[in-house]
Amino acid sequence: MKKIKLFEEDIQRALKNPDEGYKELGRAKNYILHEYRKTLRDLETDSLVIDEILWEENYQTALDYMREAGLKEFIITNKSTELMDLLHFFTSQGCQLKGPETVERKVDYPWGKDIKGLRLAI
Repeated sequence: MKKIKLFEEDIQRALKNPDEGYKELGRAKNYILHEYRKTLRDLETDSLVIDEILWEENYQTALDYMREAGLKEFIITNKSTELMDLLHFFTSQGCQLKGPETVERKVDYPWGKDIKGLRLAI
């Protein structure tokens, strides 16, 4: 995955003053930045991978942030019971389910190297 300018700028701004920087971004943006850094560090993919589920009150902010950053697609790999709510939200906001996707970890863990997910277009 290529670095995303907006995300990199927000990370740098937050790191300059961690006590205030991360608070200013808010929970949803911090969550997306966490997933972004994890994707860059751990996965072989061309898209942002969202593994954990967001709190429902953060769905819209997270989607707006991904759009603002210029993302065209992302991958959901979450297996929780809340996944249907998240998929329903994204599709109701104009995102389109493109189909199944397998993401490869850079390191082969005992539980496997492949992660199953769904690719969505924003």
